[in-house]
Amino acid sequence: MRLDKFLKVSRIIKRRSVAKAICDSDRVLVNDHPARAGKEIDEGDILRINLPAGVSSRILTCQVLSIPKGNVSAAEASSLYRVISDEKTREDDSSSGKVLSIIQNYTREAGVRNLEREIASVCRKVAKKIVREDQALEKLEQGAPKPAESKKTIRITNRALKDYLGVPKYTHGKAEEKDQVGVATGLAYTELGGDVLAIEAITMDGGGNLVLTGKLGDVMQESAKAALSYIKSKTKELSLIDLPSDLFSKLDIHIHIPEGAVPKDGPSAGITMATAMVSALTRRPVRKDIAMTGEITLRGRVLPIGGLKEKVLAALRADITNIIIPRDNEKDLSEIPQEIRKKMSFHLVDNMDKVLELALEKISRDG
Repeated sequence: MRLDKFLKVSRIIKRRSVAKAICDSDRVLVNDHPARAGKEIDEGDILRINLPAGVSSRILTCQVLSIPKGNVSAAEASSLYRVISDEKTREDDSSSGKVLSIIQNYTREAGVRNLEREIASVCRKVAKKIVREDQALEKLEQGAPKPAESKKTIRITNRALKDYLGVPKYTHGKAEEKDQVGVATGLAYTELGGDVLAIEAITMDGGGNLVLTGKLGDVMQESAKAALSYIKSKTKELSLIDLPSDLFSKLDIHIHIPEGAVPKDGPSAGITMATAMVSALTRRPVRKDIAMTGEITLRGRVLPIGGLKEKVLAALRADITNIIIPRDNEKDLSEIPQEIRKKMSFHLVDNMDKVLELALEKISRDG
């Protein structure tokens, strides 16, 4: 199902150097307000489209990704938004799990065009299978009276999806199988939704160098340096980081984020990189059932981040229900559907000391 059948972006205007779209549809709510004729749509707006009877009894929810300058046709409108998956699957009834499996494993896009193609591919292959079985049955029963036509019901299982669509094209981040030293789970935001990242840190003999790999952008590299400076400043003040002051001059610290071919940037991995480094330095494992997101400052303050809803959905998809978020993001929790909030435990923090207290496993003195 394509959203541009119901939402049309008729033209682009430029006000205060910001490109905006004009919505002509009377079926659209923009940020929960009716979209009258000539309603302006900004990047990041949440659109709710009341689909006509016979198409769906649900409300389709999407978010505007970007609005390019210039004219945009109705056909091109589908590239401007990203349908939120938990709302999208509600259009389906008994097969919602299979549709979700197709979304997660065989499509990675802002709209639903490829989802339509994959579902159509399954339907064609099922039809072909039925025809072949009927032809084989006719050959076996040549000369026998022709039986009355009967309707066939084909149920698509997860195993059958692999037969029809092949090996899954995409994978998503998963929770670690056990608590590990130097491995912390972070949450990332992309144009296609949220994802889970396992951030790794190790220490080795060296001269106090910080090595960063995984195609990290400038902002993320600066966050890692800020996190290390925070750790050095807390070696005597914080019991969790009780380390010799000359230790850092004898060690190199290496931080790596997997999927090295994919560029990564942004400040929201700051507390995750700090947690991974403290774990590697103190040899205390990080809890596998907890994920985190937040920007860190030199003093250890945890600053708010964006894309919280997408990150929460990514954590839920990875079966992680404990999430550390900045306290200033508490207001954004209202954007997350209530049925999802009930499944999660949100830990609101405003400083890095609390993050370490929550994320690191407690080791007894006797151990």
